[in-house]
Amino acid sequence: MVTAGLRGSLAELSLTEVLQTLHVGRVSGCLAVVTADVESRARLWLEQGELVAAHLDGTEEMDGEAALFQATRWQD
Repeated sequence: MVTAGLRGSLAELSLTEVLQTLHVGRVSGCLAVVTADVESRARLWLEQGELVAAHLDGTEEMDGEAALFQATRWQD
């Protein structure tokens, strides 16, 4: 099994910019985004750069577009 990872702060890039980059690169995998206070986590699944599923857990739980839109509103 080959695994690769990308870690870092979204202080310089927004989640939307990261998703655009993954889309252009046609990346497949799961992107996990955690709030600065580690109270909430969003997981976004991509197949060849296309977002196919999203789930948010923590203080709120939601799936699909609602989870994606909530995660894009997070600061830092």
